[in-house]
Formats: sequence, structure tokens, C-alpha cells
Amino acid sequence: MSVDIHADAVGVGICSPRHTGPFVDWLAMSFPPEVQVELLERKLQELIHPDHLILSPGMNGYHQSYRNEGKTVRLAVAGGHEGMGPHLEITGKACDRYEEDLRELMDWALWHDAKFSRLDLTLDEPVGVLDLNEIVSSLGTGGCVSKFRKAPRVESFYHSQTGELTGQIVRFGSRTSKVSIRFYDKALQQGEDFHWLRVELELKAEVAQQVVKDWLSGVSLGNQFWGILSSYLSFRRPTEDNNRSRWPVEPWWQLFLDQGPKSSFHIRSEPPKDDLDWFLNGYDKVLARAARKFGPHVFQEMVESGERKLQEQSLH
Repeated sequence: MSVDIHADAVGVGICSPRHTGPFVDWLAMSFPPEVQVELLERKLQELIHPDHLILSPGMNGYHQSYRNEGKTVRLAVAGGHEGMGPHLEITGKACDRYEEDLRELMDWALWHDAKFSRLDLTLDEPVGVLDLNEIVSSLGTGGCVSKFRKAPRVESFYHSQTGELTGQIVRFGSRTSKVSIRFYDKALQQGEDFHWLRVELELKAEVAQQVVKDWLSGVSLGNQFWGILSSYLSFRRPTEDNNRSRWPVEPWWQLFLDQGPKSSFHIRSEPPKDDLDWFLNGYDKVLARAARKFGPHVFQEMVESGERKLQEQSLH
């Protein structure tokens, strides 16, 4: 992450991360099997120029993959079964490098029915509003109120020879959660001597899909970042009230939330399973492939077979 040098009103140099709002820090998506790898590779070269993609070992259930020299762009191919189309991952360094082109890539991917499996939104806090020690202290007093079932974890890392603290992360949610949040001291990790706290949201499955769609339809990443963060996590001062949601919000947490827009976030529910549009959108390609392979008459045979099974069930 590059760092800019700014000067304040009295001319003192201040270091801070160059990002001034939430940004995409990881992106992963899977395409339908009918999307050709050659088409996807051409689009990658057109948009983000990841340099030459080298044939590499497989990953995540795929037999092969293509990766650039820095391994920041990975395209998995040759899935373990016919339902696995190409899978694309763009890591943090590549997201930073190709930041201006990510939106167009996402739009193109959605047009080709891609499913976003992971999206990381990151915010840098460079002025000292948030302090990792205050977050850890709030955990100790039971002041953390969240939607996560799993208890938060504090992970510390030390130099193997000197024993010096080299990193610290506070995690909320599991890595398999649809939403997980982490805070860590980026300055300590990078060996810098100024304040640089990083806040990351790791979004999976339908949450990642929803955020991408909303962003492309005009909802800012800022609104979504602050909406998710404030909906899932809060730090409060414990009182005798049994209802923790009525505890007063810690001033430092409220001050941090005030840095962004006041917004909320709700995961939109899926259409009911007996909805016709859901059925057509979910199974039209499967049925088309079946018709190509076996002929359209197979559907009538399936209906007749299903009717017989339903009648047999009703007799028992």
C-alpha cells in the first residue's frame, strides 16, 4: 500500500495511507461452464493487463490454473466436475494496481452470469480515531455487541528471535461467515512509525453478490461499508441494563462511525423456492443441456415418472 506525505496547517509532515474511503481489496468470482477461458483471458488483458498468464497447478478443486508472475491474478480452469466454470481471483495487490478497471470487470462478469464468491472492502484509519488497544479492552469488559455467534479473537504475532510484537489482529466472525470483520495495526505490520489502523470486511456468497450489484447500480461502496459495519458490530459501555442494545455507545466508536454516512444494511432474502421466475432462472441452462444431450422428449418422460412416484407416496 503506497503512502502519501501531506502537510498540515503548521507545516509538519504527516504520513497517511493514500486511500481516503473504502476500497476493494480482494475479489473472487466463478463463471458458468459455457464461458470460454479464452474469452475471459482476453477480457482480463483488455481491462487490467495482468501480464503473461502462466499455466500453473490447480486450486480449489480445479485441475489447472493460470497465474501472472506476481501471483496476484489467478484464473482456475478444468474443474473437478462439469458444473465448475472458470474461477477468477484478484488479490489485494492487484486490486490496488487495477483499481480504476475493477468496476468495468465486475459489470462484464455480471453480464456473463458470474457469481461473486468473495469481496473484501477495506478502510484505512490514519488519524487515531480508532485504537486497537481500546477495541481489545472493550472485548475484556464485555462491551462488544455483535451479530456474530463466534467469539471475537485477538491474534498477536512476535519476531521469532527478538520477541518483539510485529502484528496484531482482532477478528469477528469465522472465515466461512457471509460477513466477517477484522481490525489490525497496518503500521506495525509495515514497520511504520505513524498511526495506520486498517478495517476489513470480508464478504462471501450472496452478500458479496448483493454488494457488487448495488455498487454497479449506483450505491456507493462507502454507504455499503458503513452500513454493514454498523449493522454487525458495536462497542458499548456496560450498564446494569440486561438489554445490551440499550448500553451507551463508546464515544470513540461513535466518533469513528460519524466519519462515514449513516446507512444500514440488510441481506435481501431469496425468492421462494416455488416461484416460477426462480425456477426458470435457476434451471433453464440445466434443462437446455439435457435437451441437447437426450432430446426434448426426456422432459415428458420425467413428468410421467414423477407422477407415478407421487401417486405411490400418497398410497403409503
